[in-house]
Amino acid sequence: MSGNSFIADYTKRRELAEQFQADLVDMNSAAMVECASAMKRPVYILRVVSDYANESATEDFRSFLENRNETLRPVMEAVAKALMAMKKM
Repeated sequence: MSGNSFIADYTKRRELAEQFQADLVDMNSAAMVECASAMKRPVYILRVVSDYANESATEDFRSFLENRNETLRPVMEAVAKALMAMKKM
């Protein structure tokens, strides 16, 4: 599910998971899909979990930001390689 607020509370996370049968919550994907749809363009979204939407979410997110290059570089290299292979087809 996608929303417009940072979730840093276990109870709220559990409520959202139950209400929407959501495994993850993010703050941007729905808006990107809406824009792409309005412009009749495809959209590919790759999300990375930066925190667990609980009481340590703020600290976890800060840690994620500090280490994001190490975490994301191998993933983005693999995605770039796959997209280049698709383009050659």
